[in-house]
Amino acid sequence: MKKVCAWCKREMDPVRSAPSAGDVITHGICESCFLHVLEQEGLKLRHSLDGLGVPVLLMQGEVSVRTGNRFASRALGKTRRDLEGQKSGAVIECIHAKTPEGCGKTVHCKSCVIRETVKETFATGKSCVQVPAYPHVDTAAGVKHVCLRISTEKVGNQVLLRIDDIGDADRK
Repeated sequence: MKKVCAWCKREMDPVRSAPSAGDVITHGICESCFLHVLEQEGLKLRHSLDGLGVPVLLMQGEVSVRTGNRFASRALGKTRRDLEGQKSGAVIECIHAKTPEGCGKTVHCKSCVIRETVKETFATGKSCVQVPAYPHVDTAAGVKHVCLRISTEKVGNQVLLRIDDIGDADRK
């Protein structure tokens, strides 16, 4: 799978993808364009993330949310302020994040696809595209098993976590 910068159109590092992905081209933002958007044009970080048009969380320190865009706020049913500084499990209402140990500290967290995908991108710099994750989340209707498709991209010392799809894993 090829990846190009949506701003400057330069080819970026290839991304890990399913074998059936073939010559699909996906878009991201290269580090120089990201920094240009943030610094040279003087746009605020949130405004820049909103320009991506899909739910995105900016992760720092491996699994802590620095901020999210308005699409992520809407998809997760939280304000941006509610997202900021929270662990990924707390943001998605993972049932394990609500234990006394909290997100990242339970035995279940070692197999959390969201957490491990973000950590892998931090460690290697390699993007991941449409990785399926199946957390159990707490909702107003009770605990639900959901299916998320997430993508990650390292930009500087942070990772963009894009939520590509949210579905009901129990729906047949």
